[in-house]
Amino acid sequence: MKAIVWTKPNEIELQEVPIPQPKEGWALVKTAYGGICGSDITIKSGKHPRAKAPLILGHELSGTIVELNGKSDLSEGERVVLEPLLACGECTPCKNGFDHVCENLKLLGVETDGGFAQYFVAPIERLYKISSAVTDQQAALTEPLAVAVHSVNYADPKADSKAVVIGAGPIGLLIALVLKAKGVASIWISELDEHRLKLAQSLGFKTIDAKKEDPVKSILELTDGKGCDLTFDAAGFPAVGMQIIPMTAIKGKIIMAALHKQPCEVFFRDLSYKEVLIQGIRIYAKGDFKEAVELLETKKVDVTPLISHQFSSDNYKEAFAAAQNSSQSCKVIIGF
Repeated sequence: MKAIVWTKPNEIELQEVPIPQPKEGWALVKTAYGGICGSDITIKSGKHPRAKAPLILGHELSGTIVELNGKSDLSEGERVVLEPLLACGECTPCKNGFDHVCENLKLLGVETDGGFAQYFVAPIERLYKISSAVTDQQAALTEPLAVAVHSVNYADPKADSKAVVIGAGPIGLLIALVLKAKGVASIWISELDEHRLKLAQSLGFKTIDAKKEDPVKSILELTDGKGCDLTFDAAGFPAVGMQIIPMTAIKGKIIMAALHKQPCEVFFRDLSYKEVLIQGIRIYAKGDFKEAVELLETKKVDVTPLISHQFSSDNYKEAFAAAQNSSQSCKVIIGF
C-alpha cells in the first residue's frame, strides 16, 4: 500500500509498505481522508519531542472498516472516524477515567504509525461510526472538532456568556463554531492574519484585527469595561500571555487550547484580584469525540468552509506545502 512516511527532518516520502495486520482488539480500516495537523508539520520539521523516524504520519482520519479482530458493535463495511489515543489503562489518571492525560499516553501518527496511508490499524474501541449525513471529507475533521468540544466543555458556557477566541486557525474557528452551536451569541475572534480574519467573518463572527488594534482595549470597549466571561487561547504565541488576563472578566475562565512552545510573560496580579481561572487543555476527554460526531451528524457544526485544500496522496508534497502556508490555507485534507 501507499503511505506518507516521515524519514528524517524536513523529508517525507510516498512509500510502498505492507498493509498492517490488526492484532487482537484492533481493526483494519481503509483510509478515506486525512487532515494535516500542526503536529504533523512539527514532526516533519524534526522538532516534535516524541516522534521518531521512520513514521507514517496522520491522526485526523476517516475511513471504512475492512477487518475486525475482536468483538464489537461495529461491522465490517461501516464508515468510521478515529480517536487516535493509545492509553495504558493502568496509571492513576486512566483508572480515574482520564485516559486522555494518561501518564504513558501515545498517539497514532505520533509515537506509532498513523493513517496517511491506504490502510491503518487502530483499537476497535477508538473507532466511531459516522452516518451518511457526514461526508468522508467532513468526517476527517472530527478529531480537531473534538479538541474544540473539549475546550468549550471545560469552559461551561451559558447563553449569555461573552467569549473571545484568540487565533482563527482551525482550532480557534472550531471553538467559535462549537460555542455558537451551544447557544453563545456574543463571540469575538482576535487574529493577525488577513486571510484568517476574512474566513472568520465569512462564518458570521465578529473579529478584531490584532495587527491594527489592541485586542485587550477592543474587548474592554465591546464589553463596557468588564471583559469576556470566557477567553480561549487558540494561538499559543508569547504576546498572548499579556492579553488573556486583562481581557477576562471577574470570575471569568481562560482556556488554554493552544500549546505554547516557548515561555511567555504573564502578569498574574489581576488573576488574583478578579479570581480568574486558567484551565489547561489536552486533546479530548471521554465523551468529547462522541459529541463531535453528533455535532457533525446533526449539522449543528458545518466544517466544510474550513476545508481550504484537498489533494490526492500522490500530491502529498503540495498538500504539506499548502498546510505550511497558513496565510493562504485553513484545513488541508488528503484523499487516499
